[in-house]
Amino acid sequence: TNVVTFLRQFPQVALATNLNVNNSTTHLLIDDSEKNLHCTITKKIVQAAARRHIFMVSSRWINECIRLNAFVDERPFEITSDSHTTLRLSVQDFQSKKKCLFNDPSSTTKYGFTIECRQCQGSINRNEIIELIELTGAKLYNNDSAIDTLIVLCDTNEKNLNKIKEKYLHITVSNIKYVISDFLLKSIIKFEIQEIDKYALH
Repeated sequence: TNVVTFLRQFPQVALATNLNVNNSTTHLLIDDSEKNLHCTITKKIVQAAARRHIFMVSSRWINECIRLNAFVDERPFEITSDSHTTLRLSVQDFQSKKKCLFNDPSSTTKYGFTIECRQCQGSINRNEIIELIELTGAKLYNNDSAIDTLIVLCDTNEKNLNKIKEKYLHITVSNIKYVISDFLLKSIIKFEIQEIDKYALH
């Protein structure tokens, strides 16, 4: 396959065999054969988007590297969207690479999160959600947290919302939002805090 050829041609490249994207990942190769520079949002794509140094590129990028026998510019091969959402480009703004999505020093609002959902999009487990939250610059809420807005991540079809709300009756945060986990995922892949009320449960 092309991947094997690529690895032979560029021995300094290592292919990750684990299923998760981590801090040593530099490129996420995506099959965009159905629609050019488009993809379906998956766990790996969210994990890559949260780590802002990673290029999310069409697998055609490695074909071009093989053809020219050199690493070529990734930008023309960057995945730009799925069917609904424009993705932030991997390294589109070098100046803002160190910026945090939530709780950036320039932000006037301090956010905290709690997790009441069992999983996110069917495949992202609790520990992975915690990692994503921390990668955005936010923190899991505890009673000592000085925050303005508490975001409670819930399952999409949460039937026990009133029970969940009871757990937060006695905390001192004045602004509590109960939202589906898509709020976090969409904010990450767009690198822009989404309108909370669009994802709110009532």
